[in-house]
Amino acid sequence: MPPEYLEFLDLGIAADLIYLPQPTREPDTTVREIFLEVSKVVDLHGFRDEHDKVVMESRPEQSQQFRLILGRDRISFSSYYASTVFSVSKELFAKHLKTITGICFDKLKIPFSVARIWKIDVLLPVGKIGCPDMQDSRIYLAEQVMHHNASEQIGTHFKRPAQTFGIHLLFPPVGNWQNAFDIKIESFNRDPGYVFICNTATFPAPLIMGNYEPLDKELNETEEFIKNNAADFLLQFKAST
Repeated sequence: MPPEYLEFLDLGIAADLIYLPQPTREPDTTVREIFLEVSKVVDLHGFRDEHDKVVMESRPEQSQQFRLILGRDRISFSSYYASTVFSVSKELFAKHLKTITGICFDKLKIPFSVARIWKIDVLLPVGKIGCPDMQDSRIYLAEQVMHHNASEQIGTHFKRPAQTFGIHLLFPPVGNWQNAFDIKIESFNRDPGYVFICNTATFPAPLIMGNYEPLDKELNETEEFIKNNAADFLLQFKAST
């Protein structure tokens, strides 16, 4: 478990619930009914029917955005901050997701989901994992983690400085672990004072209509792989003061 002084910010959370592809639907009132029901749960305003999918979104001026996409083979629900750096509530997201899943499964007559794909984006102040004087995540990741001289070993070959630097780790299913984790650890373009960590997790197990409690466990595992495993990985490169 990472030290308590690590101040994670949950920038965004998204979940795709995958199910067997449905036939191309004819225009009907079902998705409008879903929109009206879901709007009672989260503040959705925009509604776009793009034939192969329906997109429902919050008002553009809202700092915290919600988006629900209904496709032929998936329900995609996400919450994120468009411009400011604030932390999305994991507990509130999970509560909304379970309610929305119930509405969609019932209205669309989906008996089960064959898999879920989760995506969590978090930020971590580089000074908390490097050293108090470390302010640039690009330098921290390039020089502290990967032991590269950014100007000589990167800039010399590409003839220009890199705006983003990071690493990509893929953990496929193996042994008793049936889920997969895809981890990206990068500098944060909007503010290099933060390290950006993204975990895309795949859970290939059935989720039966009416039993949505496994979503809590999947969300927790996706989050913990960042805040425990990825954080512990980075802390080994903490600079000596």
